Amino acid sequence: MKTISIYNLEDKVAALLRQKAKESNMSLNKTVQKLLKKFKCQSTKPKIILNY
Repeated sequence: MKTISIYNLEDKVAALLRQKAKESNMSLNKTVQKLLKKFKCQSTKPKIILNY
């Protein structure tokens, strides 16, 4: 598995992630993995919108 680092994460976002991890009784790492997997499963092919 790959390891990634996230720099310059907003304090509010970091706090929300920590809160979610604590509420779920999971590590911060596991919480982020779960959220990324959920996002991946929900994403669809992006639509291109052109504004003229």
